[in-house]
Amino acid sequence: MDLPRRNSAGRRRRICALRSAGHLVLLGRLWSESLPARADEDAPPASSSVGTPETPPPPLEAIEPAQPSSVSAPGEGSVPALLPSLRNPHVVYRRRYNLIFLGASLLASTWIADRLFVRDLSPSPVSWLPLVGPWYLVHVNAQQPAASGLTTGLLVVDGLLQLGGTTVSVLGIVIKEKRLATGLMQPAAAVAAPTTGL
Repeated sequence: MDLPRRNSAGRRRRICALRSAGHLVLLGRLWSESLPARADEDAPPASSSVGTPETPPPPLEAIEPAQPSSVSAPGEGSVPALLPSLRNPHVVYRRRYNLIFLGASLLASTWIADRLFVRDLSPSPVSWLPLVGPWYLVHVNAQQPAASGLTTGLLVVDGLLQLGGTTVSVLGIVIKEKRLATGLMQPAAAVAAPTTGL
C-alpha cells in the first residue's frame, strides 16, 4: 500500500520540477530577446539626411574677442566704461600713535596720583607743574623737620614715571613707521568728440 503512494508523490515532484524548469527557460528567452530592443532604444537617432557631411566647429582664430562695453549718451560719441584700478603700492611714513597715547596716559595718570596724595605738602603753584612738581616736592619734603622717607621715594618714582611718559610720547612723534599704502585710481577715459551731421 505504501509503494503506490510513494510513486505518485515522486511523480508529482518531478512534474513540478519540470514545470519550474520550463518557466525558467521561458523567462531566459524573453530576457535575451528584450536586450537588443533596449539597446536600440538607448542608441541616438540616426540623422535623416544620408550622405551629407557634418559641419565642423569654427576654428578658435575665427572667434572674435568680446569688445569692451561702452556707454553712449544721446547726441554724443561713445565713452568707454572703464573700471577704477589700484595704484602701485608706495611707502609712506606715519607717526607711532600707539607710543604717543601710551606716553600721554602714563604722564596723566602719574600726575593725577601726585595731586591726590601729596597735594597738601606744599601750596605752591610750582607743585602743580608736570615733570617739575615731583622734584620740587622732594625738595620741600627734605626741608620738613620730620621728613618721611616713604614720601620722598614715592615722589622720586612719580617724577621718573612722568619723565618716562613724556619721553615715550616724544619718541612716538619723532620716530615714524614705514608702511605700504595703495588706493583706487580713476583712469582718465578719452571722450570722443560729438559728431554732428551737416
